[in-house]
Amino acid sequence: MKKLKVVIVSLIVIILVAIFSFISLLIYAEYFEKREIYREMSPNSEFEFVLYQVGSPEWPFGPVKAQIMVVNSNGKTVDKEAISIHNDGAGLYEYNIKNIYWYDTRLELECTGTTENSTAIYILEFE
Repeated sequence: MKKLKVVIVSLIVIILVAIFSFISLLIYAEYFEKREIYREMSPNSEFEFVLYQVGSPEWPFGPVKAQIMVVNSNGKTVDKEAISIHNDGAGLYEYNIKNIYWYDTRLELECTGTTENSTAIYILEFE
């Protein structure tokens, strides 16, 4: 009888751990997972621009969170910024980047969502 109780308690613990792990993975994918969308080198190949989508878009037609960053040739992050793009509940794609202008000490990014939304301009500094 005691052996049966130990087996039942062990099965309950295993099932609870599996449920907790599954829910944790869903929460991570929904809010924290970083997915690379776009990457571009500067004209002088000293810096690289990277756009990440963070998590999933807010349901049903909300914005999507993103992170933009500039990385130097050694792989060190020089500047980064968390942004939000209104894309009518869709994820980010390369077409959300309208233009990237590289200057000596900064990068200017024109980023757009759907046609109903205006274009946002972000500036990332190198030095």
